[in-house]
Amino acid sequence: TLPTFAENARRTAIEVRPLIQDDEVTLVLPSGFGIEELPTKTVLNAAYGSYENDYDVKDGTIVFHRILKLNPLVVPVADYPKFRQFLASASKADREAIVLRIAQ
Repeated sequence: TLPTFAENARRTAIEVRPLIQDDEVTLVLPSGFGIEELPTKTVLNAAYGSYENDYDVKDGTIVFHRILKLNPLVVPVADYPKFRQFLASASKADREAIVLRIAQ
């Protein structure tokens, strides 16, 4: 789960604690289905951390792998919009959909 910050602006700095999330999910395609659309790989790098995801297709399965790393630091109020955008971009990448179709 990604940290979220709903506020558009802050009056105090944010202390970011180190975090590493390394997740892998395997989806077995149902019989008679194929892949119509697969999200592209996402790579994000910032002073706050990094995010990367990738999809691998083989033998009727889709393997989704993602790594989120947050660096231990203090985010000044002036950098809050950039930090919030980094997390929003990672969250958007997490929500991208795989589209399946019935095989012909």
